[in-house]
Amino acid sequence: MKSSAMNKPDERVVCLALRSVFTGEDAKVRSSKAIKKQIQIHAHRPDVQALMQSHHQEHVYQTAKNLLVENVFGSSLRAKIRFPEVFSTSPAQSAEREHSEEEAARSEAHAIRNAAEGHSNTVEANSTNRDAATEGHGFKSLGSQERNEHYSELRIPSLYPIYVPFQTQHRLTNKIQKVLEDACFTFAQEHLGAELRKNGWECTEQVELNVWTRTFKSARCLDETALTLRIPLSELFESIADLRHTAVHRIQVSVNRLLQFLADAEALATLLNNDHAADYVARQRGRLEVLIDETKRNNDILRYRAAETIRELNDRIADIRKLQEEAIESMLRDDRDFRQSIVVDLETAMDLKSSKQREAPGEECATSSTAERMVESSSDVEIECEKHYGALMDSP
Repeated sequence: MKSSAMNKPDERVVCLALRSVFTGEDAKVRSSKAIKKQIQIHAHRPDVQALMQSHHQEHVYQTAKNLLVENVFGSSLRAKIRFPEVFSTSPAQSAEREHSEEEAARSEAHAIRNAAEGHSNTVEANSTNRDAATEGHGFKSLGSQERNEHYSELRIPSLYPIYVPFQTQHRLTNKIQKVLEDACFTFAQEHLGAELRKNGWECTEQVELNVWTRTFKSARCLDETALTLRIPLSELFESIADLRHTAVHRIQVSVNRLLQFLADAEALATLLNNDHAADYVARQRGRLEVLIDETKRNNDILRYRAAETIRELNDRIADIRKLQEEAIESMLRDDRDFRQSIVVDLETAMDLKSSKQREAPGEECATSSTAERMVESSSDVEIECEKHYGALMDSP
């Protein structure tokens, strides 16, 4: 029988273990040498280390190469087609995800509205957003009395909505804001010279993005029929102003809203006929979409692995509970047998005593009869003696 180390690994196991090894440009490698080198670089990771210890290394390298050739690591669609059970979501999971994202969207809208009205508390707003996003993620410390009930009701927390690190979000929104402000000023120089002179605007840095949206709206200088907008122009201006509030007041938002900001920023840059700005925003949006797609795929894998681990642990718990029940049942059975043996001993002892009590009256009766016979015999002798003595006395 071959050892487990010689068995060929399951492709799904390899995909799960190497998902973070072959990402981005690394997902495009195809040569055996490059694949081997990439895996060895990440050999210190627990999941990769466990994979290499459980299977022959050459088998792992070949399986990884097969998956790379099929672009399973580089394409979420290919991965979902190849391993549908890993990426499938139940209706309950989808509903939970939608609910968490809706809650986050409402919280973000409230924070941005407060910022626009001038009474924003950035720390409190970001804390509220994170609470809405991570509700159910944490587990409080439990005492021993609560632990069993808690584990029996343990559920896998949602990994949605998705947030990029705030530092990255802040840098991105600030950059997009600056690119759009430059585009707005360039457009105004060509079409709103009188407005610039009236307000004394001589450079980009003098005018904030939300001021430009109000200016363009009142001037009616943008031809919204020039391209097909996914939303009305007024809503586009509102979204661009929200982008500015998010950047300036440092409000953390989910990737869904961040993507919306970038899509609207690209649309505004296109309306302003600024190809440079539109191309820059489009590139950033494309990169963000790729990262989000990878994050979603990773979330699905993480959830699947957690669910599989919990299922295995639940099976072990069920086996342990069965052994516990058998131990208790054995104790009760032995107790019944012991008590039954005591009853038998007691009943045997009682039967012996009853037997002795029945024998004692018989012996007494026998003794009494013998005594009576002896008395009767003595009386007969006395009578005979009296008769004999009387006869002697009567003789001459």
